[in-house]
Amino acid sequence: YGTEWAFGGLSLALAAAMDGMPTTVIFIEQGVYALCGTHEIPENDKVFNIQEMVAATTDVPALRYLVHAPSLRERGIAVSEQFSMIRQVQNHELAGILWGNDPDDARSATRMIFF
Repeated sequence: YGTEWAFGGLSLALAAAMDGMPTTVIFIEQGVYALCGTHEIPENDKVFNIQEMVAATTDVPALRYLVHAPSLRERGIAVSEQFSMIRQVQNHELAGILWGNDPDDARSATRMIFF
């Protein structure tokens, strides 16, 4: 959740959204840790701060962030206050998003990338 792989995935999602492609990023399983606490990276470390990237891109119109509520619950954690605007989804909502029958979004998933 704090690796270069995660940053690369978010970069790809942002690039697609900035090109006008409706894009949804779902934080699930271990990925939910990216939205918890406050991650601080030492200045001399060459690692990107995932939380800063998410916070800076929550207003991109074609980009939607979601977090899997059961993953949070299983780990006994909650999203940080700064990410309280990110919608939590249950298993049935996740299924609706993946199979294109999400009542909150008329678009269906046409491309899925799993890391």
